[in-house]
Amino acid sequence: MRFGVSRSPSPEGRTSKPRGRFSYGLNVYDTSDEDEAPDAPGSSSSASDSPFCDSDSDARNRSTNTNRFKLPDQRQREIEETITSFRRAGEYEDPFKKWAIETRTAAFRAAAKRYESNPASTVAARNREIELRDRRIKESYARECDEVTRELEAFSLRHKEVEKKLVSDYKERERLLWQRIDGAIKAEEAKERQRLEAEEKAKREEAERLRQEEERKKAEEERKKEEEKERLLKAELEKKRKEKEEAEAKERADADAKKAAEDVELSAVRRDAGCRTVREDWGDARATLQQVKRIYLPTVKSNDTLRSIHTKGRRSIVPKIGQLTNSRKEIQRITDTILGVIHVQPPHPQPLYMSVLSSLAKAILMQAETEVSARAVTAIPLAQVTVHLLTHVPDFSEVLYARMVQRTGGWAVPVTVPKPSDMTELEYKKLRGYRTEREPQKDFETRVVGVMTLYFAILTTDVANPMPNPWSFPRFWTYLARLISTTALMRSDLAVAIFTVALQVGGIHAKHAYGIQFVKMLALLHGAIQETESSPPGQANVRQVGAEGVEGKPGRIRLLLEIEQVM
Repeated sequence: MRFGVSRSPSPEGRTSKPRGRFSYGLNVYDTSDEDEAPDAPGSSSSASDSPFCDSDSDARNRSTNTNRFKLPDQRQREIEETITSFRRAGEYEDPFKKWAIETRTAAFRAAAKRYESNPASTVAARNREIELRDRRIKESYARECDEVTRELEAFSLRHKEVEKKLVSDYKERERLLWQRIDGAIKAEEAKERQRLEAEEKAKREEAERLRQEEERKKAEEERKKEEEKERLLKAELEKKRKEKEEAEAKERADADAKKAAEDVELSAVRRDAGCRTVREDWGDARATLQQVKRIYLPTVKSNDTLRSIHTKGRRSIVPKIGQLTNSRKEIQRITDTILGVIHVQPPHPQPLYMSVLSSLAKAILMQAETEVSARAVTAIPLAQVTVHLLTHVPDFSEVLYARMVQRTGGWAVPVTVPKPSDMTELEYKKLRGYRTEREPQKDFETRVVGVMTLYFAILTTDVANPMPNPWSFPRFWTYLARLISTTALMRSDLAVAIFTVALQVGGIHAKHAYGIQFVKMLALLHGAIQETESSPPGQANVRQVGAEGVEGKPGRIRLLLEIEQVM
């Protein structure tokens, strides 16, 4: 874009030369031939119309006069261009300003024409405007008056509230002041009263002290007299006591000697009759188990040949126990297979033989823990196989009983398991039959019930040959009598469950064998259960059966039903 003003036409006959450097700050440049034409439209008229421009003749005369100064052509041309630029700038007319002037003029003319045509309406409009302005002024004044009135009323209300608050604060301060005054007076009165009471109390205490001192002296004299009498009496009683103790010690020594002789004689009689105590059964079973685990098994494991034979025999026995069904033919086949593994020619060495019997006993008991605990009817074929093995395999009775004591703790005897002083809690739990330290109590009870179900099934199985002592039918009565007479065991839910399965398996058989004596035992148990159910919670009960409260109630109810069914 090009900015500037057009120059005035140059004098005729003058040749255009390049513009110099000095233009007085104006951007002067040569225009095209069309701009320099003397007859270009608007050029002469704009120049003649402008009051700041001279005519073309005057410009030429001034140009002619300037020639007399004989200035250089270039300098002369620059001066003429500058003058022409100022002239062009003075001739510029702003279009917006021109439009504004014309618009204002047209508006004035239209207003004058309307006023000349209807002057009354114009006056009426002006009057209406004046009335409207007056009405607005009056309304504004009325509003301002109302606002001032409201402000005055609000100020009056605030003033009253402040005054009311000041009065209230003054009364409160006055009340607090009198309250403090009254409090100070009462405090002083209380101090004086306390001082008087303290003095009175001190007088009473002093009098009481003197009286007690007098009484103490009298009591001390009486005490010394009584002590002397008591010392003499104690000396006489001590002499009599020593004489009596010496006599009793002599009697006890004689009684102990007599009892020891009777115990020796009774032990011999019990041993001849096959009767044993629970401690003897427990000790013998633990001794047999320790002998197998610490002597026989380490011997077999240390010998490659014996270990190979033991592993082969164990792998032949364990699957057969798991395949057992309630079929006479199948029971006989599996029994013959197991006997074939045990009875070989030449016979196994004693460590290998006892190790094979230990594996056989473990397989039978594990089958009872898994299958019999789930379905009690599976105990029948397993019991028949076990009975055949007990009557035909020497030493199997002791090994099986030791393994059963290991997996059930004291419940196979039954007996409360003693805890040695040097045994840890984990070792004691394993001694009581728990597999691990964290085995749930419910899983432990389920295993024990399964093993005891098999045990009762073995005891009540009809056999032609006599059974070893721990497995003969009289042991059924012995076991229940021991259990019902052990209070610590009968307080457990597991004892109730064992008694229930015992009656389920052999209750009818025992009733036919022992008659009224077995009925008396069941009646005693029935009465103990009824007493337990009727006892209030928390009350000590020597004949308690099962756990206390609602935890043991389901087991006791099942046992009652079994007792009634047997009865």
